[in-house]
Amino acid sequence: MIFILEGPDGVGKTTLGMHMAKQLKAAYLHLSYRWPDHMFEYHTAAIRWAIRKSRKQPVIIDRWWPSEALYAAEYRGGSKWSQMGRMMDRIARKHGAVYIYCLPEDLVEYEKRFDKLKIEREEMYDNTMGVAKRYLYLWHGDRVHIPNENYTDLLIRTGGVKDRRDHIKYSIESWGDKLDLFTEYAYDRAVERMGSQLRESMDEPNLLGHVTEAKYVFVGERVRPKHNNLEWPWYDYGNSSLYLAQALHEVPVREEILMWGNALNDDGTTNKILPVLAEAKPELKFIAVGKVALSYLGKQGIEIFEHVKHPAFVKRFEGDTSYMREILRHAIH
Repeated sequence: MIFILEGPDGVGKTTLGMHMAKQLKAAYLHLSYRWPDHMFEYHTAAIRWAIRKSRKQPVIIDRWWPSEALYAAEYRGGSKWSQMGRMMDRIARKHGAVYIYCLPEDLVEYEKRFDKLKIEREEMYDNTMGVAKRYLYLWHGDRVHIPNENYTDLLIRTGGVKDRRDHIKYSIESWGDKLDLFTEYAYDRAVERMGSQLRESMDEPNLLGHVTEAKYVFVGERVRPKHNNLEWPWYDYGNSSLYLAQALHEVPVREEILMWGNALNDDGTTNKILPVLAEAKPELKFIAVGKVALSYLGKQGIEIFEHVKHPAFVKRFEGDTSYMREILRHAIH
């Protein structure tokens, strides 16, 4: 199981994370602003490490893609990787990860606590009230919040993340003196998320997303690992994967209703997990992306809900994402 700790500075993340690591005998990884020009690769390497480790023990990641999105929005005018959260969310959901949002209950008290912390230890930022508010917007949703055109802003504008089963909230005020109880609560949620996922998908790289909330399955043509040798479908910060992610953002579509696969694996063999998925959840709507996917779904006897042009074709002949956005708006009813 994998836990992802998020929140502004000074909300007890490290204290909670260290306690959970001790109680659960978990591996612990703290991410920082270490590779400012390679954040997508850095955060991808972190989740790959976590997935490998989680086969033998629980894993805790202290900060991940939400930190990059929100801190960049507050202090750097936005992230260079505005849609990386959407792609990474697919991976987290696939493996039943639980996001733990450490949030202040009272911003006035939070500011006082942070000012005291600045005296006791070195802090990267002198004032974090702005980013604290952004985390609260992300949790609760805020339809009047001015977006920065990234995936976190889509979540903010469409109601926040508080109602997602893979997200839970921690605060010092509510849980600070009950860390054992919170750890048990978080553990139980992770067990539920892993238990409700399609079991056969856990060791199958050519499928992303979580079956419980999914309504649509995008099926592409073939896994084509880039420089990082990943076999995850539709996971590449460039080319068709990024083009499609940007179009989905513009529709807009929340990631939790989607699953992802390709007709063919990297070695050219046929994807065997999608027929299992179709049988396990018959109400899923399969969207064939391109002709190869259309042929594959037909041969597998999987009902095709929609057939859309491949993003590579649309990008080449139509240019910007507006045409792809209209295709997706029609496909996702």
